[in-house]
Amino acid sequence: MASPLLSLIWIYPIKSLDPVALDRVRITAAGALQNDRRWGIVNAQGQWVNGKREPRIHRLRAQFTLEAETIATVTLQAPEYPPATFDLQDDRRDLEEWLSLYFQEPVFLRENQNQGFPDDLNASGPTIVSEATLQTVSQWFPGMTLAETRLRFRANLELSAVPPFWEDQLFGIKGSDRPFTLGSVTFLGVNPCLRCVVPTRNPQSGAVYPQFVPHFIQQRRDNLPPWIRDPTHFENTYRLTVNTRIAECSQGHLLNLGDPLTLQYA
Repeated sequence: MASPLLSLIWIYPIKSLDPVALDRVRITAAGALQNDRRWGIVNAQGQWVNGKREPRIHRLRAQFTLEAETIATVTLQAPEYPPATFDLQDDRRDLEEWLSLYFQEPVFLRENQNQGFPDDLNASGPTIVSEATLQTVSQWFPGMTLAETRLRFRANLELSAVPPFWEDQLFGIKGSDRPFTLGSVTFLGVNPCLRCVVPTRNPQSGAVYPQFVPHFIQQRRDNLPPWIRDPTHFENTYRLTVNTRIAECSQGHLLNLGDPLTLQYA
């Protein structure tokens, strides 16, 4: 079998909004992908305004521009509003006003340049999946495309040249992370990601796919690969993609499309 290769890099500059595809990305001092979930939207109570809490976020489109290795501007558009472009440093208040109007409540932008705002602080690195896995999952749901499935599960890194669910060997026994490298970056595979309500919704409209969770659970149970080292990870099979941490020795390193993945032990 050919070596697994890094075939897609996605970062999400504003948590829960659209991704940016990159050819390469730098690792921050906190072990995150630079600019991934760097900003997040919160309400007046300090709660996240994200896909878990707010279905309207799916209808909000965002396009980002990059200057060197940073995110410069965001252009937002929704069905009820014309496009509006904001500098993420200089137009913060105007951006918050636009978002508050859209969500019909006061909301605010928060920033963490080094770590971002990961969902899991114990496994705060990028999530990983294979293209073959996403293609297989899309076939479980009539009418769902690979592109749509990719947007539903919102992984950061995608692998090619491997069979479906190959990534399920990137974590080991519970409580014992599994090391591997992508190019010059050392990762620790932690566990398979327990999914939330977000994958059940169409990523463009927010419409819920009927019986998504029970159907996914059954299909995942029926298709668990033989290389899983600890089946207790899948007592609940509503899991897809791998949660990771990035080793401290990889701070400042670059991940590049085409980087090979190497497991550190069998």
